Amino acid sequence: MLAGAGGGQNEDPPQCHPESGISAGTTTVTYNGSLVSISMNISSDFDLTQVHVWVAEGNAGDDPDPRIPHYQKNNGDIVYTLSPGKYTVVDEGLTENTWNTTLDGFGGRDIYVIVHAVVCPALPQ
Repeated sequence: MLAGAGGGQNEDPPQCHPESGISAGTTTVTYNGSLVSISMNISSDFDLTQVHVWVAEGNAGDDPDPRIPHYQKNNGDIVYTLSPGKYTVVDEGLTENTWNTTLDGFGGRDIYVIVHAVVCPALPQ
């Protein structure tokens, strides 16, 4: 996980700049064909406050394309989004620097995963 690697939101398309980031911890994704487990361990230099995860199964280029976060509106229209608040998992108000989740119901096809976390410099204890 990199902290401070974003900032390209005004670029078209938005860009990540890993060379600007600081190592903030690790994320591990395990997939056994039906379950996806995600664990995050954030450095004690940071406080983890939010996690947003996108997990989708399918083939690149499907409609909707699983590589691109999207959601379905009430009228059935598919909306592609860059908003982490629309991802598969939204977990906010966190107070621990470790985070885990397991998602089920996958059918063994390729999966696509995006993990976005919000961290702040750790407050003195």
